[in-house]
Amino acid sequence: LPGWKIENSFFAFKPAGCDSDFGIKNLAGQGKFPELHFNIMIQRNVIDAFIRSMTPLIVAAFLMFLVILIMTKDPEKSKLSLEVGRTLAFAGSMFFVIILSHINTRGAISAQEIFYLEHFYFIMYLALLWTAVSSILFRADKVRLVHYKDNFVSKVLFWPVMLGYLFVVTMLVFY
Repeated sequence: LPGWKIENSFFAFKPAGCDSDFGIKNLAGQGKFPELHFNIMIQRNVIDAFIRSMTPLIVAAFLMFLVILIMTKDPEKSKLSLEVGRTLAFAGSMFFVIILSHINTRGAISAQEIFYLEHFYFIMYLALLWTAVSSILFRADKVRLVHYKDNFVSKVLFWPVMLGYLFVVTMLVFY
């Protein structure tokens, strides 16, 4: 089994009642007869799954932060800054990468409810939305808070908000 490690295997007798008489009269329900069972103890290698799922998210998070970081109205630095259309195209491509990774992770872990790792994807969707809206508001010249020191508020709050959300989710899930 890929991604699993066999810890132990052994045979064991377990008492089991049978409602059948197997063709012998008065045999059904007489008692618990031992059955031979073969047991395999396996452990999942969660590090591989975690790294495989988290690598695209970490790369996407750093790229989104870089897009926010290079937003500027300074004419000398504006050669590095992205226009709104390019920022939205970037956000769309990152959305595609994250959604495919999310579908792959969801398919690999067959869970009916939202599991812990999915919260990482949810925060990435919010970060993508944050990047796109921040870019639009920055170019719109309508919101003064966004223009303070070339989008300083978004630059400073990006990592604390993302990691704070993950900290709260971790506390709620595990404690």
